[in-house]
Amino acid sequence: MSLGGGVGWIAQLVELVELRVNELEVNDSSPGKEKNCRW
Repeated sequence: MSLGGGVGWIAQLVELVELRVNELEVNDSSPGKEKNCRW
């Protein structure tokens, strides 16, 4: 298992997660909910 490949895979996963979080925040933008969902 090459370290470079692993890091690249993690970076891709993080990007996908961030995109999903952004979509959820846009679709579900009620005040008070955003602060609780922040991680």
